[in-house]
Amino acid sequence: MEYYLAKGDVEKASEVYTKAEKLDPTRPWLIWMGGVVAAMKGDREKALLTIKKIEDAKMGPIAFNFIAYIYHALDDLDAYFENMNKALPAHALVPLILMHSPLLAKARTDPRYPELVEKIRKQLGLTNQKNP
Repeated sequence: MEYYLAKGDVEKASEVYTKAEKLDPTRPWLIWMGGVVAAMKGDREKALLTIKKIEDAKMGPIAFNFIAYIYHALDDLDAYFENMNKALPAHALVPLILMHSPLLAKARTDPRYPELVEKIRKQLGLTNQKNP
């Protein structure tokens, strides 16, 4: 599904999602991907309903990531960064996805992105220290 979304083939991603949903509709990854697919298809209402479903499921701090990805697909970068910053203190961010997923490319061009990365670096103890 992510492969097709990254290639811009939303219809193929939607087909794969529909098949996967029939197999395991309660899988958290599948739930948020459904929201991303809906957003990329232009179905804002369904994407927002998916966010509500994630919130109601009380998945814990990882849910902030899922919600952020849907907001990114909705082109709401304010809500994207708000949720990513909520995930950070709980160590619930997945830096590899944040930094490399083609689905989150728009966020990497936003001026808030370097700030978020620096917060992650500090949290992980990877600050730029100069030799004394």
